[in-house]
Amino acid sequence: MSFKFQIITPEKIVHAGMADAVSVPTFEGEITILSNHMPLISAVKVGVLRVKHGKEESFMAVDGGILKMDKNGLMILANSAERADEMIEEQIQRARDEAKKAMEGKRVDTVEFIQAFAALERETAKLKAFKKYKGGRGGIMPKSE
Repeated sequence: MSFKFQIITPEKIVHAGMADAVSVPTFEGEITILSNHMPLISAVKVGVLRVKHGKEESFMAVDGGILKMDKNGLMILANSAERADEMIEEQIQRARDEAKKAMEGKRVDTVEFIQAFAALERETAKLKAFKKYKGGRGGIMPKSE
């Protein structure tokens, strides 16, 4: 049974459609939302979001946010989210390398180190989502329904 699913960032609606299951990285661990899930509000952490609809399985990288599940469906308000089918591996690798380089020689308690570490986490999540998509396990999720 399907439910409404939206993922929204400050810039755009990344996805608005239906889903059978959505797996979300939270600070308590990964949770999978199914139809008729109990009402829930939870913080979303940086990681890979997996969406199943019918026989299709799609992936996105999310940069934290909040989710709300209620009788109307699942809504995720994310700081940023990127669909794996729109990612370019070389750009992700370059951004990861830049983040790693920015961390070198910095004290772990400096703002610069923390910002570089956060960038590294985001790019690592993108790379994981991209590899799952390219690994033949992911289909193409419609842009919106």
